[in-house]
Amino acid sequence: MVVDNFNRLTCRLKEFTCSDGQCVGASSVCDSHCHCGICDDEHNCTSWRIRLVNGTHYFGRVDLTTNRLTGTVCDRSWDNSDATVVCKSLGFRFGHSVPRGYYGYGTGPIWLDDVDCTGDETALSSCRHGGLGVSNCEHTNDAGVICMNDMPTVPKQVTGPLTRREDYILVK
Repeated sequence: MVVDNFNRLTCRLKEFTCSDGQCVGASSVCDSHCHCGICDDEHNCTSWRIRLVNGTHYFGRVDLTTNRLTGTVCDRSWDNSDATVVCKSLGFRFGHSVPRGYYGYGTGPIWLDDVDCTGDETALSSCRHGGLGVSNCEHTNDAGVICMNDMPTVPKQVTGPLTRREDYILVK
């Protein structure tokens, strides 16, 4: 807890605010144990809102909101199958993974780590992962995606490290 400019107690960025004002760490949210007075840290746990940040409607950092707390996804083992599932949930057909916090570093909890999708799922919540809020990642490893409706046939030739947005754009 911290005191804001109006002398109110508020929760830190990586904490969930219970309806009674209590602060609960992100790893305790949706862990099947009640940590708030009326268990509101366990409500809405199957409803995840995905949005892309620091890009457009078809590319950006993956932000995930559950139970009113927004965080990110770690890029450890993040691949095109994982990106495709995110993109499908946003109305696209395919996705390309973009690693290493390329679209900026998020704030709040890192909700998912070790995500393992087959690419056939329609929602990220259906993929295997290390547990909601369980991560040993830093925001420098926030996952990103580029979504598309056409399957790229030939990736752009890359020589050396990927450092610019253009390095990730796939062309036919």
